[in-house]
Amino acid sequence: MNKKKDGIENKKLKLGIIGFGGFGRFIYQALFSNSSFCVTAIADNKIDESVIPDEIQFFRNWEHLCSNADVDAILISTPPSSHSNIALHFLKRGKHVMVEKPIAVSLRDAKEILKVAEENNCVVMVDFMQRFNPILESIQSLHSKNLFGDFERYFVENYAQDETLPLNHWFWDQSISGGILVEHAVHFIDIVHWFSNSPKIKKVDGYTDSRNQFQMDKMSINVQYENGLLATHIHSFSRPNIFERTNMRFIFSTAQFDLKGWIPQEGNFVLLGNDRLAEELSILPNFAITDQRKVNSIPVRGKLYNYDRIIEGNFKAELSKSELYSQALQKIFNDFHTKIINRAHINRVSISDALKAVEVAEIATQTASATFQY
Repeated sequence: MNKKKDGIENKKLKLGIIGFGGFGRFIYQALFSNSSFCVTAIADNKIDESVIPDEIQFFRNWEHLCSNADVDAILISTPPSSHSNIALHFLKRGKHVMVEKPIAVSLRDAKEILKVAEENNCVVMVDFMQRFNPILESIQSLHSKNLFGDFERYFVENYAQDETLPLNHWFWDQSISGGILVEHAVHFIDIVHWFSNSPKIKKVDGYTDSRNQFQMDKMSINVQYENGLLATHIHSFSRPNIFERTNMRFIFSTAQFDLKGWIPQEGNFVLLGNDRLAEELSILPNFAITDQRKVNSIPVRGKLYNYDRIIEGNFKAELSKSELYSQALQKIFNDFHTKIINRAHINRVSISDALKAVEVAEIATQTASATFQY
């Protein structure tokens, strides 16, 4: 049977949104013209009902949506500690689930979601939208062709604002958020796993600092993988908005990429290359080579690479941060839709990816907490 001819692959699925705060509304706008999903129901226990479009069913709590709404799938956009309970309810009723990161606040809860999803033949995806950023897509694609040798080192410094996070915000309550590493750093942990094809973890160490007994606002992780990759993550929610900065560095055997922005919008590179590699770099958005210097073939960690020049350059996405975010969300929901329609499809973000990111964040949080005394 020709699925495309019969319209099955293009079928628009009905989506319910659980949690219609800032992020829930952003996703609704991103999906407004999406051909894969149509938002038909929303549940939120805090918002003014007047903000809900007339054609969409509204429920004051998600349990009523679960029992009464005709939906094929749901998006969970609520505080992290509620993710597993909501997901399990819908999965047991045969509904597919997209979860805003993290999938759950503990590895145990995440594994339960996986178990119930498999028992009910349901698709679960997590909003690891970084995998759909055009800059990261391009670098990962180049690396997958083995153009840079081994992925040896990853480093991220993420300095975020706390102006919108008062003392009573759920973000600071680790029982709700899981802590900075579980709630936020999983995005970047997953980037490492994506680029390195999910290597086995050898050792994880976490470190923390706290401004008081309620606000643990600075954390870092060192992760050693069995394939030799070393990753360092530093995350701080302790500065005014004007100082928000995120920088990522990818170090390969024969290349280095430095990216700016927590949703990367631009960056630069230096690498060993040749004519072929110089042509391959054209997949980077608006890339430009700024310098080339001839060199002889250079041995790196005992391997001889047949490159004849050093190439330096930069790249920059055309879209704004919000436009990149919206585009990435559309792509991930299209991937979600394809997986629901065609189970043979290998989606870019699997539930196993979500579990592994939570595992690293949970171990790091536990080791940090064990050594921290206020």
